Amino acid sequence: SLLLSSWPDALKEENNWFGTPFATACIHEAPLEVIYLLLETMLKSKEYRHCLDLKFAKGRELTDDVTNLISHLSTILNNDEVSLTTANDTVDYFINGKMWYCVFLVINKYPAITKTMELHVSARFSLHGW
Repeated sequence: SLLLSSWPDALKEENNWFGTPFATACIHEAPLEVIYLLLETMLKSKEYRHCLDLKFAKGRELTDDVTNLISHLSTILNNDEVSLTTANDTVDYFINGKMWYCVFLVINKYPAITKTMELHVSARFSLHGW
């Protein structure tokens, strides 16, 4: 977090072996919290989003957690349409990981899933001054 705040362009730096810091973190089994932080930071910025290439994962042996993340992430990044079940599984995965920006992106891409979600919305109205 400190590195990202002091040098945000580090997200788009690439090396010849592993690519971006996100790819390097996934390949070298960094803690999921680090991977999530890099991912969400990249997704939040259009400037860095284009650097998020999942090709590094093809043919590599990655941990089950990273493989699962890449699978769900492809639901957001690919232009393919997916079933409502897949979209729901993806949003559930990101909710469980507390990756709220990813949840937002899934709902934004597949708004129909909100009809199947149990959303608890409370509204507070102030009648003061009426």
